[in-house]
Amino acid sequence: MKLQIPQPQQVSLFIPTKYDIMVYGPSGSGKTEYGGTWSEHGTVLMADADNGILSIKASPRIKHKDRIYRVPITDKADDPHIKQPIGYLTIKQIVEDVAATGMYGNVKPATIILDSATTIGTFAMSHTLFVNKRAEPVLRDWGQQMKRMIDLVTLARSIKDVNFIYIAHEQYTKDEISGQIWCLPLITGKLAAQISLYFDEVYHSKVMQVGDKSQYVLETKPTGIITAKSRFDLPSPVPTHYDSIKGSIEKLKSGGQTDESSQSTDSKVGIGFPKSVATSTAPTPVG
Repeated sequence: MKLQIPQPQQVSLFIPTKYDIMVYGPSGSGKTEYGGTWSEHGTVLMADADNGILSIKASPRIKHKDRIYRVPITDKADDPHIKQPIGYLTIKQIVEDVAATGMYGNVKPATIILDSATTIGTFAMSHTLFVNKRAEPVLRDWGQQMKRMIDLVTLARSIKDVNFIYIAHEQYTKDEISGQIWCLPLITGKLAAQISLYFDEVYHSKVMQVGDKSQYVLETKPTGIITAKSRFDLPSPVPTHYDSIKGSIEKLKSGGQTDESSQSTDSKVGIGFPKSVATSTAPTPVG
C-alpha cells in the first residue's frame, strides 16, 4: 500500500464551515444561555447533563426557544433491571447518530451542545469503572476516562457543517514549583490543560459589572490566569451571545471584510448586547 501524501493547498482557498467552541466558567455566568442563543443560527440539540434547562427557559436574551431541543442525561436508567451507568453511553449515542445521519431522533441540528464536560467526565469514569469491574479508580482507569472524553470531542468536531459547543465549569490550579495560578476547565487530570488544543475557540465566561448593571461576557484572549483563545481573533471581552461570532466565517469568505450588518454591536460601540437580543429518546423542544 502506497502512502497517500496530501498535496499543498492555497491557504486563501480554505474556508471553515462551522464553529467548534469550548466555554467554561463559574456557575451562573451565562454558559448554558450562550449555547441557547445559537438558536438564532438554526436548530440546537442540547445533551443536558447539568439540568441547565431553566437557564434557557428563563432567559430574555434567547428569542427562538422553539428551535432548541433538549435531551436530559442521567447516569441511572429508569429501568431498575439495568445496573449499568448510562450517562456516557447516551451522550456518545447522540453524537454518533448525528455524525452518521445528521440527525438525532427527528431533529436535524445546526448546533450540538454538550453540557457539561465536567459532568460528562464523571459519567465517563463511572462507565470505565463498570467496564473494569472496580469500585475505585486506579491509574489505568483515569487514562481510559481521558481517552473516552477525547474520542467524544474528536467525533463531535468531525461532524460536517454542525457547530459544536462544549460547556464546562471552572477550576483554579496552582503550579507547586512556580506558584503560578491558572484558571482551567473543570475536567479531571491532565485533560484540563490539554482540552483547549481540540478547539479553535476557547472562551471564559464571567459576569462583569458596568456601572450599576451586570453583563454576561466572554473573555476570548488569555491573561496571566485565564486560559482562552480565538482563532477568529475576536475582541475581548464580547457579549455572551451568538451575535458576537456570527460574522467571523463570512469575514473569511470576503477576504477579511465583514459586512456592517453582520458585525456585532460589540465590535462597533464596545461591550453591550446587540440590539437584536431580546431583554435514545427523541429530544423535546424547549418552548
